[in-house]
Amino acid sequence: MTILSLLIYLAIDFQYKAKNKFFQLNYNWGEIKTIERFTNVKLDSVSYDYLRLIDNNTIGNENLSPYSSYAINDDYYFRCVSISKESDTIEFKGVYWINTKPSQQINISNFSIVNLELNQKGNHTVCMIGDSQLIWLDLKYLRKSISQKLEDVKFVGNNTDVFGYKHSVSLLNNSERLLNQINQLPQSDTYILFLGAHEEKVKQTKKNLSLIIDKLLKRKSKIILVSPPHYKVSSFEKLYQNITSVYKDFEKHDNVEVIDLKALAPINTNIFMADGIHLNSVGQDILTLNLTNALK
Repeated sequence: MTILSLLIYLAIDFQYKAKNKFFQLNYNWGEIKTIERFTNVKLDSVSYDYLRLIDNNTIGNENLSPYSSYAINDDYYFRCVSISKESDTIEFKGVYWINTKPSQQINISNFSIVNLELNQKGNHTVCMIGDSQLIWLDLKYLRKSISQKLEDVKFVGNNTDVFGYKHSVSLLNNSERLLNQINQLPQSDTYILFLGAHEEKVKQTKKNLSLIIDKLLKRKSKIILVSPPHYKVSSFEKLYQNITSVYKDFEKHDNVEVIDLKALAPINTNIFMADGIHLNSVGQDILTLNLTNALK
């Protein structure tokens, strides 16, 4: 390897590692767009994942969305998981400070809703579809973790997570709702489907899932079906059987891959949160590893 080749390699390697270590470098800072700006805003309280503002009723609910980015004094940028507004206060929960967190003593001169896009330069598009099992609590890190391991992956979808990655997941989604919205999904090279936490009509689940998968296969895309772990909630037993039986039927298809979380979980290892449905950090690691391998 020549000196020039070595320098080029080191520069690329440094840039890649820097973007993983300093995640704020992944945003398109050169093209920030201010959507709306407010001046009559004061800080009530702030922490590493929480922000409470006093806005004197100048900001309406129609202006606020967890899919947007926000800025304080054009210096402190953040996103969040949820927003609640009551009277003259606004609470941002599950806050992710993109660059740095302001101090409690800060004097707010302006508060802005901004468009700050996350740079994704991959060519292989991936669309996650499903329910809270793909976005709730620690699962908010799922797309970020995969993206940091696979440079060629580009997440697409109708929604945006707390880091700015696109997806088409809805917190309380189920197979009936997804089937009704299937035509609204963007075209993608790969779809990842994980459902089961909020099924209302268990008897319809098998039929709904079969129709969903058939419609996705017509798009000539690869489909990764995440077969849920054996839920600890006894009332979910029939649902678990219905989901796994559908996935076994489609597993033989060339464009379908099934990730069986029950089979992948180590024996006597708890992979659930206290609710017995959603994955804990151990379960999340198993899911992330196997999705990453399936996308390689």
